[in-house]
Amino acid sequence: MTNMKKNLLVLFLSLIALTVSAQIQRPAKWRFELSKKEVKVGETIELIFYVDIDENWYMYSSDFEMEAGPMPATFDFAPHNSYKLVGGIKAVGAKKKYDEIFEGEYTYFNKKAEFRQKVKILKPDPQITVTYNYQVCSDKSGQCIPFEDEYTFTGIKVTTSVEPSKQTTPDESIKVKSPEKATDSESTSQTITIKQDDRYYSQRITELEKEKAKLITYDTNGEDESIKYLKDFVNKYGKK
Repeated sequence: MTNMKKNLLVLFLSLIALTVSAQIQRPAKWRFELSKKEVKVGETIELIFYVDIDENWYMYSSDFEMEAGPMPATFDFAPHNSYKLVGGIKAVGAKKKYDEIFEGEYTYFNKKAEFRQKVKILKPDPQITVTYNYQVCSDKSGQCIPFEDEYTFTGIKVTTSVEPSKQTTPDESIKVKSPEKATDSESTSQTITIKQDDRYYSQRITELEKEKAKLITYDTNGEDESIKYLKDFVNKYGKK
């Protein structure tokens, strides 16, 4: 075997070893949970991402921006009409550090990481699939490995949010007033009005009687002369 063939074989085997090593070596193990497993349509829940990070390794968080250098964690949710995102992804408890080489501040996690995303459930059987990219680095060797994985959240029990039919309560029922029967307050009001009317008419009658007395004249026998005149008129002209 020529030297050239040997070198090519060594290079090929090295590439295979690096590929296998990258596939086997998983310094970060992800777990997924729901803040609530039973929800109603229209309710908001949290999708929780937990990461266990191997000793002597760290993982970059999602809450920093750099034009070059460390790769922040990203979460890409597949759009679906059964849910919608509420706000953005939140990193919980990330540490901060300044990178002198790239002249910028980044955030990272040691040992454990946590991310949370709020979503609003719009329909039963929500289809929530997320693709997440992240990078882990070794404190010892300085090796950094990027990863891309996908996960679909399952086990969300959704109940349809339906308002119960509104029943009419006694207080809300339509009240029809009977013309024959009035309430106590109405009866009292009517009684007062009638009494006031009686008093008014009584006063008016008294006043009319006084006015009538002024107009009537009496003869020496005390008889109403207007009545006497009326009788004389009837006797004279009423009989034929």
